[in-house]
Amino acid sequence: MGTVLFTLPVMAFILWIGWDYVAASWAVQETSTEGSGIAYLYLLKSVILVMAFLVALQGVAVALNALVQLTQPALTPPQTSINSEHGGTL
Repeated sequence: MGTVLFTLPVMAFILWIGWDYVAASWAVQETSTEGSGIAYLYLLKSVILVMAFLVALQGVAVALNALVQLTQPALTPPQTSINSEHGGTL
């Protein structure tokens, strides 16, 4: 539920707002104003869009997994606790 209400809309907003920001940086092939700064700043700014896309993709995967668990619980593996895997001790 939180994925649909929070993650996906926020990532869509970041993609929407970030697109012009990154496109403007690519248009001028922006570099750092410092002499020894980052030479290809536009590549670094592109990571904003990559991050938003990958987080949105993971959000879709989490939402689909939750949907499968709700609609077909027989397909989901049983949950094991950490204590049962280690003989009851950590």
